[in-house]
Amino acid sequence: MTTITAQQQKDLENAVEAAIRDVYTCYKGILTQPLFLLCQYLKSAATFKDIELYKPFVRLWFDQSDDSDVFIDFEDAWEEAQEMITKKVKYVKDALNNAIARAKARTEHRPEGEGKTETLKFFIDVCWELQNMQGEQPFKLGFRAAATVLNESPEKITVKSPVVAGRFTKRLEKDGILKLVEKGRIMPTGELVATSYYFIESTKM
Repeated sequence: MTTITAQQQKDLENAVEAAIRDVYTCYKGILTQPLFLLCQYLKSAATFKDIELYKPFVRLWFDQSDDSDVFIDFEDAWEEAQEMITKKVKYVKDALNNAIARAKARTEHRPEGEGKTETLKFFIDVCWELQNMQGEQPFKLGFRAAATVLNESPEKITVKSPVVAGRFTKRLEKDGILKLVEKGRIMPTGELVATSYYFIESTKM
């Protein structure tokens, strides 16, 4: 039976607080948007195959949020949340910072990093954590985000240009660790969409 660690408990409680705090910075007039934001934060804070482990934190949000009154009762909100967590949430909130923190907390590197530099090992660990948060969906990692990862690596590489950081993702593509799904692009609205990848796990576990 899967249990929640003390750190996960803290991270998930913080996720509830963040969802309540940040709701009006991204509210688009959709009544269920606040719950969707919560689910994005919860999936970023912890990744569970047993969806029931999220239930107490949805309950916490339901009891504390002013936006929960759009649901008939908690069971109505929980039913919607399950649909969001399993099917609708494609990209989680604050994913990169959480992935970096989890990679730093690892006691050993991913097997895909065997024989590589400490920086590449850390970079691979972060990519795996990003993929783990996304489940079966691809994860996003643009050049600027890659530069942030390198800056947080054990060797703390300072990247003069985000384009240089992109060489690390291209290296992992070449090595068969990352599979390119869609290249980053600028939308007609001016919004920048980051490049998306799948992490290809090694068979050597």
